[in-house]
Amino acid sequence: MFNKVSKEDRIIRGSEADKLLNNSLFSGAVLAVKASIIFTIENSRWRERGLREESYRQLKSLNSVISILEKEVQTGNLARQQLNRESKD
Repeated sequence: MFNKVSKEDRIIRGSEADKLLNNSLFSGAVLAVKASIIFTIENSRWRERGLREESYRQLKSLNSVISILEKEVQTGNLARQQLNRESKD
């Protein structure tokens, strides 16, 4: 059975995701990993197709993690706006 997440929980999750995305250590780590992956892709030999494909998958996975966190921030912001509107009614 699907458990519905409360607006308050969405706000908390969004806040945590925002803190993580804006954390300089986390952001630096993400940039370093991306740079390493891109370097591998750009400097691979033409025969190293498998290496490029694996690096591409890694880059897509990293981007997916960032995207999930950004969606959590957006969801939290929407939940906050909804709660604000409900409290004014």
